[in-house]
Amino acid sequence: MRLPRVLTTLAAGLGLLFGAVTAPPAHADDGAAAPAQWRSYWVDAFNPGISTPAQVAALVKDALDVNGLAVERAELVQALTQGEDAPFKDEAAVPGMPWKAAPRDGHVTGRLALRGGGPLDQVPVTLAPLTGGGEKTVRLSDGSGWFGFAHVEPGVYVLTLSLPEGVIGAPATVVKVRKGGIAKAVFPLFLTVP
Repeated sequence: MRLPRVLTTLAAGLGLLFGAVTAPPAHADDGAAAPAQWRSYWVDAFNPGISTPAQVAALVKDALDVNGLAVERAELVQALTQGEDAPFKDEAAVPGMPWKAAPRDGHVTGRLALRGGGPLDQVPVTLAPLTGGGEKTVRLSDGSGWFGFAHVEPGVYVLTLSLPEGVIGAPATVVKVRKGGIAKAVFPLFLTVP
């Protein structure tokens, strides 16, 4: 079945369902008259015998409610959440999140980009402590130029880049990490040279 026939069948079915269409237009390329074409669409798409809006509505309802799954799902939800023996009748309490309520560390994020707008992908970014007790860590920037370090101890850190050949710019910056905070490492846009 060609795409125009599929689209016409779909439009005709919706039109019949809502009472807006009585017959689809004939296609000049296949030479069929409108009534014969109308019949072939319905036979191909739905089966012989489906010809009234009520039959189409019943078919659509049956397709949307396959094997009564929607009814079964509603009954299951009711059984699990309502009644004396329902296991989930009470609202669940959200457990405490110590990392959020009393954070002990912070995070560092940044983005590396070229002056022309493109990202710097797979660039090694080194995070090294200047103060505090953190550790030296290396991450790679992703396809959008983004990089991040999670669960960094509070302190002052220097970030250095191993720029690829042909890219120039300031390869270092400093950030201050605070408990529960996200330190944004800002690098100026980089240039490419031939």
